[in-house]
Amino acid sequence: MKKILYIALFLVGLSLVPMKSQAQASYVSFGYRMAFPMASFREYIKATSFRGVQFDYKYFINDNWAVGFTYHWNGFYDNVPRDTYYFDGGAVTAAQYNFSYASNLLIGGDYYIPTKSIVKPFLGFRGGMGYLEIDRFVGAAQFQETVWRFSYSATFGTLFQIPNTSLAFTLEGSWNQVTFDNVHYKHMSSVGLFIGFCYSGQFKDL
Repeated sequence: MKKILYIALFLVGLSLVPMKSQAQASYVSFGYRMAFPMASFREYIKATSFRGVQFDYKYFINDNWAVGFTYHWNGFYDNVPRDTYYFDGGAVTAAQYNFSYASNLLIGGDYYIPTKSIVKPFLGFRGGMGYLEIDRFVGAAQFQETVWRFSYSATFGTLFQIPNTSLAFTLEGSWNQVTFDNVHYKHMSSVGLFIGFCYSGQFKDL
C-alpha cells in the first residue's frame, strides 16, 4: 500500500512542476471519491465505500481532447453476521469482517463535448494497474492477500466552470473493474462518484 501511495505522490508532485510551455493546456483536479460495490463483488461487500480520494492530471491536445493519468483509492468494509465456517481440519463459529482496499493508477483520454456554456460534459476511458489489499477476519483467524491486476475505468462527467477564471468543479461517475478472481467474487467491480476541484488555463478556451 505504501509503495503505490509513494508513486502517486511522486506523480502528483511532477505534474505540479511549473512548465511555461504546458501551463496553458495542463489540467489538475483533486477531490472526494465514494464507490458502490457492483456485480459479484457486491455479494462479498455490500456496503458503500465512503472512504476515497482521487487525483487527475491531464493535458489538452486541443479544445476537445485531453490525455493524462488518474489515481484513485477506496476502502471497502462490511461484516457478516455470526455463523459457522468450515475449514480443512475444523470449523469456527464467529462473525466475519471483510476489508478491501483498492488503489488504481490509470492512463487514458477524455473527450469534451463542445458547448457554449460554462457546463462542459465529457466522456473518458482509462486503463492501467490496480493494487488490491484484501483482509478477511473470521473470529481470531485472519486471511490476507495482496495482488496487482489490470484495471480499467469508463467515465462520464461534467465540468462546472467558474466564470472568468481558470477554476472549475467536476462531478464524475465511472464504472471501474479490477480483473481479479477469487473464491468470493469474479472481478472487483464498482461504480465511483467523484466530486473535485479543478484548475486549468484551458478552461477559458473550452
